[in-house]
Amino acid sequence: MSPQELSPAEALKRLWIAQGIEEKLNSLIIEARSMVESTRVAANLDKTQMNNLLGVALQTESALVVANYVRYQVGRDNKAQTWRAGEFGERLATYLEGLQSEAAAIAHDAAGRAAGSLTPTDTDLAWIGLVRQFIGQLNRYFVYKRTSEGREEG
Repeated sequence: MSPQELSPAEALKRLWIAQGIEEKLNSLIIEARSMVESTRVAANLDKTQMNNLLGVALQTESALVVANYVRYQVGRDNKAQTWRAGEFGERLATYLEGLQSEAAAIAHDAAGRAAGSLTPTDTDLAWIGLVRQFIGQLNRYFVYKRTSEGREEG
């Protein structure tokens, strides 16, 4: 259903979903920083690889597609020098999949506030929204760490 075809109740529900995602930003940023720091991914992964991950997250409507892309990259890293280093890829994929429970809570709350019915699409919409925000924040902190460690210019 395109945005023009949404009923007022559905549009309101989507606004509440967006608000729920917004309310999670601080915790997503804290987790993104922690993941970059603890896995030392900025020392291992190339900026292009992180940009490709961000591109995948922005091009799909499925959070599982993003997690599957990460696992694909882990599988390709046979020397454990990038995605496997510090268990970055596996931790990332697991975290992205774990966001489904937060997405379900956001969708449930949004449906209640909008006096509408909860659908699987609502949870999927919240889930990919959380994943996109997380990957975006991960990318920002990753670039900061690479630059602060002298790995590349701004």
